[in-house]
Amino acid sequence: MTTSSPTLKRLSVTLHPFILCPDPDFRAPVLQNLSHLCIFGSSDNCHKWLWRGLDALKHLTHLALEIDTSTPPQAIYNLAPHFPPLLRVCLVIISIKKMSIREYLAEDKEIQQLVSGDTDRRVVVGTSETLETLGSIAASGPSHLIQMTQWEDILGNRTVWEEAEKIIRYRMRNSG
Repeated sequence: MTTSSPTLKRLSVTLHPFILCPDPDFRAPVLQNLSHLCIFGSSDNCHKWLWRGLDALKHLTHLALEIDTSTPPQAIYNLAPHFPPLLRVCLVIISIKKMSIREYLAEDKEIQQLVSGDTDRRVVVGTSETLETLGSIAASGPSHLIQMTQWEDILGNRTVWEEAEKIIRYRMRNSG
């Protein structure tokens, strides 16, 4: 007797150092029906990942990835070419590690392009820091940052996903 393997629609995973997968492979049958995927605790290695099989997740529409201020922006540049065709939102959640988010965002042109949607319009940046503390970086309009207070449960937080989609619609309407 053959039983089909269970499939998940939503998955939130935290990759702690003791179980860290050096380069995850998203081709596992159990992942093939994912619509929402959130990956936390990936900052140390995600810039080295090859993102094998991510583009084959044909139902994936929402992706969240936590990085911290020590993660090189190359992590997102490596990820973007592997976005699945139906992906609507990639929420990059920036947490504090070696420097403040304000310093991290102000330090690098690539980070500023990421925040503004110039890297990919589907990438939206979220932070737990108040937008007032971010100054001019956050002042350039609704097409940029999301202030998040409770990002640990991003899958169940419909408001965060709606806000990210709103930012993406704004970018699409106002792009040249």
